[in-house]
Amino acid sequence: MAFDISGNLIGVASTQRVYKFDLASGDTTYLVTSKIKFAALALQPTTEDVWVSIDATTNNDRLYKINKETGDTIFVGNAGIGNSIIRALAFDDNGNLYGVYGEENVVSSFIKIDKSSGAASTVGTTNYRGVFGLTFSPDSITAVQPEPMKSSSYALFNNYPNPFNPSTVISYQLPENSFVSLKVYDVIGNEVATLVNELQTAGIKNVTFKLKDKELGSGIYFYQLKAGNFVQTKKMLLLK
Repeated sequence: MAFDISGNLIGVASTQRVYKFDLASGDTTYLVTSKIKFAALALQPTTEDVWVSIDATTNNDRLYKINKETGDTIFVGNAGIGNSIIRALAFDDNGNLYGVYGEENVVSSFIKIDKSSGAASTVGTTNYRGVFGLTFSPDSITAVQPEPMKSSSYALFNNYPNPFNPSTVISYQLPENSFVSLKVYDVIGNEVATLVNELQTAGIKNVTFKLKDKELGSGIYFYQLKAGNFVQTKKMLLLK
């Protein structure tokens, strides 16, 4: 959702129908039905152009402008962040476009988006997982430090999505520089993938496990983290 320059709230329903809400009167006005599924929406302050990110099966980092009269889409470009969904969009007072991406159990990244090409540059991490909203306060300036979040203990998080196909993200945190081993095993203990085997700095890490050319069938698999004296194993489900 986003406010236009008249103070009306613009939002989209799960049916992709876009509405205008008058907060003073409580009136709701139907505007248009979008031809794509939104993930996030923002209104450019000066032109009131509607900018959206999408929620699709592929090329999730696409950015569009929406015609408020017809629902037609104008493709701007790809953010260049892989298949990650941009979960939130917002303009600052100077018309600069920013966004946030990252799933529920992944530390979200804060990005600045080039309005001419859609290309994103990373400003830093938010230090929080699952950030699905973004706004700017008109009375303050907030600096985002692009430093890794420090953690007080080792931890291995649940993978997301789960069940998965063809890829899933595994996150873990390190309280100090550590030699890390992250491996995937089948139900009888055979190693099927080595995802990490190196010295890493402290902070929260995200690793994507992709099937690629691996001949893996549907079923339960285990991923195990070893770091320092810490060892933990969790299970995940592959559905084909």
